[in-house]
Amino acid sequence: LAASLLFLVASSIASADDDGRWLRLKAGSIDPLTALAAAATEDDGPDGGVRIVQFNRAIEPAVLDAVRGLGVELLGYLPDRAYLVRVPEGLGERLEGLADVRWTGEVRPAWKIAPDLGTRTFVDPDRRSAGRMEVTLDLFPGEDATTTVAAVRATGAEVWDVVRFSDVVRLRARADLAQVDTISKLPAIAWVEEAAEITSRNEITKWVIQENIPDTTPIWDVGLHGEGQVIGHLDGRIDMNSCWFRDEVDNTPGPSHRKVIAYRSSTGQGADSHGTHTAGTAAGDQGPVNGVSDHNGMAFAAKISHGNSRDITGSDTRQSNLYDYLAAAHDDGARVHTNSWGDDGTVQYTTWSQDIDRFSYEFEDS
Repeated sequence: LAASLLFLVASSIASADDDGRWLRLKAGSIDPLTALAAAATEDDGPDGGVRIVQFNRAIEPAVLDAVRGLGVELLGYLPDRAYLVRVPEGLGERLEGLADVRWTGEVRPAWKIAPDLGTRTFVDPDRRSAGRMEVTLDLFPGEDATTTVAAVRATGAEVWDVVRFSDVVRLRARADLAQVDTISKLPAIAWVEEAAEITSRNEITKWVIQENIPDTTPIWDVGLHGEGQVIGHLDGRIDMNSCWFRDEVDNTPGPSHRKVIAYRSSTGQGADSHGTHTAGTAAGDQGPVNGVSDHNGMAFAAKISHGNSRDITGSDTRQSNLYDYLAAAHDDGARVHTNSWGDDGTVQYTTWSQDIDRFSYEFEDS
């Protein structure tokens, strides 16, 4: 997970052979002994704090025990044979002197900045106004959010949200390129990327999913319609008055609703056509309302735990946390999650990618 925090501008690319020399980070790989040799006489930052340590052999328990024995905290693995660590002040030289240590050094500010920052194309023109960008800032594990927020604001940047989940602390801010450059130099900052923008995607039909032969539904034909299941649905607001979702007894979403057992939304009013469409594709069922089954959803007997995707990406709330939405649906009983949108502005491993991986790792039944 720590590897997802760092970006390295490659000054030399790893060869095909894997001999453990390479430090493989966001957008490139280097051999730190050779690539950073020219900077060896430069100040390598404080003796303590967050650093990278690379080992000269396979990492075994004894190797890590020697590091821990110095009082060094292991924050996460980095390929190859390296760890992100927090070093107490004054112990940097002792860490460097361990027999199994090949290289150790500070996390350079340039390694913390996403390679596509400032170059992405957005549908929403407000994403870049007056020369400023919406950015997501991840902190190194264990860093103090309050102190860091004050330091970020001192650069002139605006901070509007602090998100905490698992061991992650993430800030959402608006800053220009000069401010980002200053922010990247803050010791607590691990990663800076431009905040993502959701692009809707939904081109699914029942026969494509079931057999990819037009007008055949072999899954339904054997009696499987989603009975007893909950689907986690993260998208735009569902039209609760639609016949595919409406409960004629009590149309208030909740545990007793026939279709939508949870509805999380802090933004906007009314319905969203895309969210209504995708919820219907997943589990829409108009039979209880009008007795018609045409155009029902794939798992039309399942129920839905809904979260509003605009709460994550919209400029009105400016949150950036997929993990909590997935975990909330899991708490409602969802073990299948559908998100018919994506972040088309980048192919980088973003914080949203990290959130999904972390959730998948911690909730393996989903």
